[in-house]
Amino acid sequence: SFCGLKISRFCEVLGKQKNQSRKRPLPPASDESNDEFPCPQCGTEFAGFRCSPRAAHIQCNGCGGLMPARPNTSIQKCLGCDGSFCGAYWYSQGVNSSHCNLICNQETFRMISQHHISRLPDTLHGGNPYEKDITERCIQKSGKTLQAVISEWIAKFDNKELDRSRLQLNNVEAITSRTYLCNHCYNKFVDFLLYWFRVSTPRNLLPADAADRDSCWYGFMCRTQHHRQDHAKKLNHVCRPTRGNP
Repeated sequence: SFCGLKISRFCEVLGKQKNQSRKRPLPPASDESNDEFPCPQCGTEFAGFRCSPRAAHIQCNGCGGLMPARPNTSIQKCLGCDGSFCGAYWYSQGVNSSHCNLICNQETFRMISQHHISRLPDTLHGGNPYEKDITERCIQKSGKTLQAVISEWIAKFDNKELDRSRLQLNNVEAITSRTYLCNHCYNKFVDFLLYWFRVSTPRNLLPADAADRDSCWYGFMCRTQHHRQDHAKKLNHVCRPTRGNP
């Protein structure tokens, strides 16, 4: 159809522009035409839905493309950062890159329970490489995969067994294993779970070089650990602060 060809042409043009700018200004919702920033459902029906004229749209924080604003769906916004992501929405509508190449991969935005992890995030324990190494060895010593450990602690999280005050995400009390998170927020969630994994690990199950360390007074809030390697290595920082301003 003419509309389908029109959308394909604009998708092709915008696909070539992706390397120049990942984020473009969102046109006003009142604009009668979204020709410059096409949405796959403008002019073409997918999953029984087609955008009405002058329909409000949301711009994806990942690819910069547009999707219709549909408040009754929970798969357009990340609950952790309140950012908009299109991957899960277009997947649910049966739209993929063969229809329009300006959409995100489904793997960029999924339910917590659908995320898979095979390596520790670089941000773990505030980016302290010594603590990250200790946690990795603790997991290896347990005989479990990283994914298995994370799954266990997600279950504890769902059962409200964990104090959520350290979870650096929005809407923390509303988050469950069925919550959709972007990859960035999921890494923060993993950081949080592995903090609790570490503080819950008995001292006798820690590696020998970690078991005898004293804890830093300022715990995970210590700033010195980020610019003094000897301090970061000598003291345990996966713990709560026990003294004033770090």
